[in-house]
Amino acid sequence: SFYELILNKIFNIKSLISSVFILIIYLFFDNLLSSYFVYFSIIFILFLFFYKKFFELFIPIIITIFLIEMHKLILVDRNMFYTLLLVCFINDTFAYIIGKNIGGKLIIPSISPKKTWSGTIGSFSISFVIFIFMSFSLFQSVVLSASLFIGDIFFSLVKRKFQIKDFSNILKSHGGILDRLDSFILLLLIFKLFSLIYFL
Repeated sequence: SFYELILNKIFNIKSLISSVFILIIYLFFDNLLSSYFVYFSIIFILFLFFYKKFFELFIPIIITIFLIEMHKLILVDRNMFYTLLLVCFINDTFAYIIGKNIGGKLIIPSISPKKTWSGTIGSFSISFVIFIFMSFSLFQSVVLSASLFIGDIFFSLVKRKFQIKDFSNILKSHGGILDRLDSFILLLLIFKLFSLIYFL
């Protein structure tokens, strides 16, 4: 992930220092402060939709927090990690299939030139049903399903900002690691937030 950030020049010395600082805090003060970093990382993502000039500073920080939280979830509940990852892939797949076959009006063509209303509504509905089936509440299911769309749009915005099609070609025709994890990043952070609030 960091290789892809460096490759596309979405990384500078300030973000490197910030990422290392966050990593040290997680290692030594995990139980005390980790929840605050999750809150702030979600706020950073929403903040960057409106203040794109801070991409280089905040995106590496968000990625750092995400990777640490992903590692923690794997250690604590591996089944949940793979389940959330599977929902993410199902969401992306159905968005592509429905959007391609039904088509229709584009949502935000200036950011994501292929994302249609039909594909988004279809993938949102499928993700929502899966989360309900997993015993999440109505509110949680709506927010988690919406986070998949917002995360995808956010990283599309990043790619438009830096004028790149994919973060790398590590996965050949599938792009890079961040291209596959884009919608998963916000989903996992929101899930962590809910787990802190509702003790999931």
